[in-house]
Amino acid sequence: MNHRVKAAAVTLAATTASLGVAGAIVHVARLNPGLLVVAAALGLSMGRERRDEDWPDRLTALTVLPIAAAAAVVTHALLAGPYAVLGAALFVLAMSATVYVRRWGGRATAAGAQASMPLLVVVLVAPVGMPDLGWTALIALVTCGVVLAIHLLTGPPPPRRADGSPRGRLPASTKMAIQLGVALSLAFVCGRLVLGEHWQWMVLTTFLVFSGNRGRADVVYKGILRVAGAAVGTGGATLLLPLLAGGPAAQLAAICAVLVAGVWLRPFNYAYWAASITAALAFTSAYFGQSVASMLTVRLAGILLGGAVAIAVSWYVLPVRSTAVARLRVAESVRALAALLQSLQEGGADERLPEHRARFEQAVGRVAEIAPPFEARRRLLGRWRAGARRHADVFDTLRDSARSLRRITEHVEASPGARPEPGMAALIGQARKELGALRTDGADLHATLRRTSEHLAETAAPRSQPPCTTRPSGSP
Repeated sequence: MNHRVKAAAVTLAATTASLGVAGAIVHVARLNPGLLVVAAALGLSMGRERRDEDWPDRLTALTVLPIAAAAAVVTHALLAGPYAVLGAALFVLAMSATVYVRRWGGRATAAGAQASMPLLVVVLVAPVGMPDLGWTALIALVTCGVVLAIHLLTGPPPPRRADGSPRGRLPASTKMAIQLGVALSLAFVCGRLVLGEHWQWMVLTTFLVFSGNRGRADVVYKGILRVAGAAVGTGGATLLLPLLAGGPAAQLAAICAVLVAGVWLRPFNYAYWAASITAALAFTSAYFGQSVASMLTVRLAGILLGGAVAIAVSWYVLPVRSTAVARLRVAESVRALAALLQSLQEGGADERLPEHRARFEQAVGRVAEIAPPFEARRRLLGRWRAGARRHADVFDTLRDSARSLRRITEHVEASPGARPEPGMAALIGQARKELGALRTDGADLHATLRRTSEHLAETAAPRSQPPCTTRPSGSP
């Protein structure tokens, strides 16, 4: 089973199990059905994103989620009453804090991510109130436990990727926290003035466009995809609702179907995920008796305005340049590549070879995360502007090197305690020599990496001879 299929299956299992357990609690205790929305959203989010956690992170989640869910219920009650301004201020501060804490490392980053989802779902989506305060915290705790159990039953998670950021006067986490606070504040004000009681759609879209911010080009690119996908999802759900007039069961089935489709299609393009989420929200509104068709124009307006606010703030308020992020991650990949080449020259005798291989794979994976906007720019402008191709070409070359090195390291690791045979060692040495003269911010970056990649591709080509020669006995 490939990684994408397994990830989708785990996400689906976590969401289904969370919804089933929460449904039993709601049925037995005769609780507000809106708690099912909380369980489904938390199960979907944790099932998709939190598989890389270790035990301290999991224990943190069991503590953070109930507290955040209870705080979200209080904030929701303030927003619905005469203290709406106070509720909006608390929400903005809380969401900004979940980003600001990233400055204290991976553990704090995980805690912030865990706290953000119940705040987002309970405040903007789920129809729960103060009488549901304790039950909401319990549902969040139970959902977290169910998802963690699913993760333990489905095998080891992929290795965690630490998030880096370009150096500057302010840490990137601080910049992004300020950006998010400004954007959400503008979304609240504009949403109240333009959309009235339907302001949630503008605030929700603003947050979704900002989430996972890796520079202003990334926000613009993902913002366009998310706005387009959300518009298509909302419009499609509105057109399909007359076909689901059979009752709540048909609407629940539609919600599950679009979420499964979104999880499956998300690796191909984020627009599919945005479309599925907004369609699921539209079906959820219909399930709770709200008229989706009458609010179509309002929702589309909220989506467009929220995306515009997020893009404008990312571009003009303490902007994080995507090219700076790209330079940082390419430099990280080059350093990891140099260390891996040094280990390969030692062959199976270097005990750190698997570690260096994993570090390089992770570095190239982090490069792939920021690649889409640069690749889109190459498609649009690459014929006319050579500079439009530069970053995307470098990313492609690093991925080619990663494929070659994967074959080479598997070849070398098959003979523990042995050195590479002379021809392979010579080619690896030439690649290492090319890389040693490289300046990661110079104009020769792509040419040097391409030559290195060519040496590695030649090394990785199928060979009729054994990959390694046994070291003579007694040799050092």
